[in-house]
Amino acid sequence: MKKTVKILAIVLLSIMMLFVTVQPVSYARDASEIINEATKEPTDKKADTSGLNNVAQNVINIIWIISIIVAIVVVMVIGIQFIVGGTQQKAEYKKALMPVAVGVGLVVFGTSIVKFLFSMNG
Repeated sequence: MKKTVKILAIVLLSIMMLFVTVQPVSYARDASEIINEATKEPTDKKADTSGLNNVAQNVINIIWIISIIVAIVVVMVIGIQFIVGGTQQKAEYKKALMPVAVGVGLVVFGTSIVKFLFSMNG
């Protein structure tokens, strides 16, 4: 059980780190194109990012829902094992519950912060 919780935590953290570390990249044909774009007169038009925001919010919502479902299942399994287990096993299950609680807190608060930032953006 400990191994499963560790693997699940590592996978969730890896997915979260992937979304945090991905940087937008743009390519230009040559240096003169970059200079021409930089010297242009600024316009008041903003790029339409509503489609990208919708996709990002959908991905965040899906990650949040999946993580909550997994957390509920893990807590249920640990709870049933706690009820059925003996005295020594109950101490182990209490120890196993702490990383789950921390992981759930990180996922819930992390996605809540990202949702808040997206709502501020528009």
